[in-house]
Amino acid sequence: MADMKKQLEEVKELVYVLEAAIDGTTLTFTLVGDGGDREQSFMVLLPDEWPSGEPTLMGDAYEILKPANTLSEVVTQVHDRFFASGDDGDETDELGPSYSQDSEDDYSRLQSEPSMGFNDDINQDLLTDVAKVRTKFGETSITVRDHFVRLEKIEVDLLVDTSDILNPLTADAWGVDRNCPITITLHLARSLYNGVEESPRIECFQETRKCPLAAQLRNILQNFCDDVWCKTPEQIEAMRSSLDKQRLEAQQDMVNALLNMGFDPQAVDRVSGLTSTKDEAVELLLSEGHSGKDKPMSDDMAVLTGADVKKTEYDPNKTIPPRNEGFLVQLMEYAKHRLPTCSSYCVICDRKHMFANTSMLKPSVCSRELCVFGFTELKVGADAADDIAAETGVVDLLVCMCKSAAMSSRSDKILTPYPQVVDPKCTSKFALSPDSKDINKVRKIFEAFPSVKDLSQANDIGDIKAKLEAKEPLAYPLLQWIVSSNRSHIVKLPEQNQVKSMQTPHQYLLVSEPPEKQRRFHELKKKHKAKFAFHGSPIENWHSILRNGLQNLSGTSGQLHGAAHGNGIYMAPELNTSLDYAGHRGGGGSGSGKDDKFGQLFLDETKMTCVALCEVIDHEIKDSGWCWVMPHNDHVATRFLFVYDGSSGRPSNVSTKNNDFINEVQEALVKNGLGG
Repeated sequence: MADMKKQLEEVKELVYVLEAAIDGTTLTFTLVGDGGDREQSFMVLLPDEWPSGEPTLMGDAYEILKPANTLSEVVTQVHDRFFASGDDGDETDELGPSYSQDSEDDYSRLQSEPSMGFNDDINQDLLTDVAKVRTKFGETSITVRDHFVRLEKIEVDLLVDTSDILNPLTADAWGVDRNCPITITLHLARSLYNGVEESPRIECFQETRKCPLAAQLRNILQNFCDDVWCKTPEQIEAMRSSLDKQRLEAQQDMVNALLNMGFDPQAVDRVSGLTSTKDEAVELLLSEGHSGKDKPMSDDMAVLTGADVKKTEYDPNKTIPPRNEGFLVQLMEYAKHRLPTCSSYCVICDRKHMFANTSMLKPSVCSRELCVFGFTELKVGADAADDIAAETGVVDLLVCMCKSAAMSSRSDKILTPYPQVVDPKCTSKFALSPDSKDINKVRKIFEAFPSVKDLSQANDIGDIKAKLEAKEPLAYPLLQWIVSSNRSHIVKLPEQNQVKSMQTPHQYLLVSEPPEKQRRFHELKKKHKAKFAFHGSPIENWHSILRNGLQNLSGTSGQLHGAAHGNGIYMAPELNTSLDYAGHRGGGGSGSGKDDKFGQLFLDETKMTCVALCEVIDHEIKDSGWCWVMPHNDHVATRFLFVYDGSSGRPSNVSTKNNDFINEVQEALVKNGLGG
């Protein structure tokens, strides 16, 4: 880190650099031309293994740069590329004019400047499609860059505004900047456009940050483009008709299965039009209070559809839009349609997650072997070392929960999902796999694990990896898996945003529901209203809860306590009741670390207890006074997680029946972006 600061100072000393800054692996700088009358700002993403690898110049001038050993070399490359031609202020180079949305009426220039000799051969279908995008989505929704005339290349950027697609909470969980569009760049043939057989190469990014969702969207759109590129509108309609036929067949199969399960025919007829799979339909029917003769829950929490679901089952999230308004509009509509459901699909293979009983909020890699290997090789998603630097308290919590599950006498039941880690010495083999569980091997890795406190004091990413690998070769891959497999959005709360009555410095925002379930919960809340309750569970259970959500485990191997008050998720209005169920014993002692922003920071997993504050739909709650039981998973939404360790006492008289406490909770929700 010290070396990076020194390199940054060297960049600032370059005569053509006005200003420069670095944030993690993002380098930003402003260059000035020799005449001093031209300034331009740039952003470069450095590779994780810097100085190895190739830096990436982001934005309209997107380009993979040559490998460099210093930041100064990177900046000099960019300067030589854009400023060294000696014609400062002239946007035209030997390859032709550079058009962007910032230029004056660039689209009209593309159509009306044949005298320049560059635009006569731009494909008219492309110009028409560009115009249709502007008409349908607005003037700022598309830009055209005609840099590469002699190479017969043209680049088109579709700019997807996420502010009307993702709410602030989901955007934060997915690492998306709602104030900056996601850019979809298509590399096209300028005179032939869709007259070439090979589909265009697609890139996705956000100019303001490294956005993991953009990488997933690129995979989705590249596959879509490969499927439909050479097809005529008539062939597209034939594909849509075929999918409609699959939908009708799958819907009839689902109806027959639900009727065979004993559900009410009228209820089945209604929900069949709202859902696409049997598990979704069963979940909706149960949430509305209907019951069938067969129980959908199983010990291994496998998907409800099982082996009887056809491989070609219709998926409404992958519906192909018509091509009535050209390919570019079709691609934009598909991107907007797919974005809200990204967390339901693997970020690599774009198939629904295997063995997932419910959708969760954060996108992740599925458990299929090829995807796990691909994740390891391609480094899709956030790097664990990056998260240690940015969210030490959250990584500390995740490690403690996974370690507690592994060390538990019930590890065979609660360490789910089981770690899936590729062997760093042989990347074609698994070192840890759910197909060949070895709990003693996992425990041995954890015993050699340095504390997150020690890791947070490392100088840079390389130092973090070195500290882990010095203790145990599988330590860093396991840490990477712990971070990347988390499916819930967790944010350590600064002191000013905490619920003071809970009397612990370890407070977190905790949201697990994907956008569609958030929407359904809010609709139920408008209809029935909601109230708050606590849910306490031993620390070793939370590794699974964060990845599978709170579940009705009554009657399964996951059940820990009895079900005297019926099947469902058990909660309590009194904090003390939930602390008892979580195994809290109170006590003094001192914390293991402190920071000025959050108060005490590092946890001791041997003394930890966790309690969630949940919002519960006030409908069909089984109220036994001291405990409430909710049979429907979708009627419970986590809001906060409170962690108590050896330094935390037991708060007294904290109850969700107390109006002052509820007012304090509501205020904290607003401060943390969950108001309303």
